[in-house]
Amino acid sequence: MNYHADFEQLLAEIAQLKGQNIPPTAKEAAQETIIDQLTAMVQSSRQQIDELIASNLELARLSYTDGLTALYNHRFMMERCHAEFNRAKRYNSGLSCVLIDIDNFKLLNDAHGHPFGDFVLRKLGALLKKTARSSDICGRYGGEEFIILIPLPLKQAMDFAHRLHTIIAEHLFSDGQNSARITVSIGLADYRCDMQNWSELISRADQVLYIAKNSGRNLVRVWTGRNIEPEEIIDNGSVNQLKKQFTDIYQQAKSSYVESANALLNAIDAKDHYTFRHSQNVARYATVLARALGLRKQEIEIVRNAALLHDLGKIGIDERLLVKKGSLSRAEYEIMKKHPVIAVNIIKNISLLAREIPLILHHHERYDGLGYPHGLKANGIPLGAKILAIADAFDAMTTSRRFRAKMTRSQALRQIAAEKGHQFDPQLVEVFLLCMTSPPKEDALEEPPSILSPAEPGLQLGAGL
Repeated sequence: MNYHADFEQLLAEIAQLKGQNIPPTAKEAAQETIIDQLTAMVQSSRQQIDELIASNLELARLSYTDGLTALYNHRFMMERCHAEFNRAKRYNSGLSCVLIDIDNFKLLNDAHGHPFGDFVLRKLGALLKKTARSSDICGRYGGEEFIILIPLPLKQAMDFAHRLHTIIAEHLFSDGQNSARITVSIGLADYRCDMQNWSELISRADQVLYIAKNSGRNLVRVWTGRNIEPEEIIDNGSVNQLKKQFTDIYQQAKSSYVESANALLNAIDAKDHYTFRHSQNVARYATVLARALGLRKQEIEIVRNAALLHDLGKIGIDERLLVKKGSLSRAEYEIMKKHPVIAVNIIKNISLLAREIPLILHHHERYDGLGYPHGLKANGIPLGAKILAIADAFDAMTTSRRFRAKMTRSQALRQIAAEKGHQFDPQLVEVFLLCMTSPPKEDALEEPPSILSPAEPGLQLGAGL
């Protein structure tokens, strides 16, 4: 509406009324009409002004609020840190910065999906807000990191950080479908008079957070001025010797974990005698395929370990479902589909098996995107998981079960070929068929020839295991 033109028209009508000889009653009626129109215009203008003010306030709120957690965003927190730093410096008052990082957040996303990961971020943000005092300033620093500015000296901030650390560890994050507990690493630094600018406060908190993450996670670390030690000079020979020793220790520890997991598989085998032998067979077929694809020795070892552990989650499945002779109902099948996630939850805190976890989690994904647990498709599925999918299916088809007679080797290979581009990666199927139909060699499991060069276009080995 053009309020300026309407107002000019009303003024013209008033002037016209003044120049005319109109009976009082008619003139008063016209004046009432004009007054009513002016009132309506004022009210409409006032409503539009109120709406404009509300919109501007909402835009201002959005400019400093994180869209996911509803905490202050990174930009606003940096501005507040600058202002709080100047206040602390001017009045020589206490100011502490707390940085919080969720441990193994990627594994949480892999195990439960990104929607649940977002749910955890929102709930953690609310938990931080609830635990902090009204004078504390909480914000999202970025990704799975949060920041809290506390106008208190170091001792009191340390008490808060340790209390917050415990509260988070004891909290169960549940959205009704998924449940998980998390741990966090915390870095804490306080204002000191030797600081030149506000960014040093955050930098020190970030440095000790890094130390907490690299010291095993789930820790609170405080800047003391002695956290960062000067680099020592070590001769290259000593460095190489140390690397070798640590590599040997790493491999021994990893082997111990796999052996422990095999003990769990034996426990599953007590329920269902198929599982343990099946895992060994899948490891054998997966190793042959991985070597034929030209994967490096370390990558082959990851595939083999993942194959041995891929059904570990069945320890959490009711024995009646594992040995049921007939077909599973839809509800029973949904329960059975949870075993990859259960397996990941069992081993997710074992850092030595971190690279095996995506393979275990996604070995039931399908190339066409119709698999589970996350419906990944094509190159979105880790290469190692696609290898396990073929090995798993082939052994399942060629093994007798209570509810199904086994196929012959030829029948199973035809079924694998029929699912090329649907259930399985087409290129991997071609290599697997060649492996299974070529005359076996005595050293096939030791040093099999590479059938497909890693550099061949289209395979995308670089996408990772």
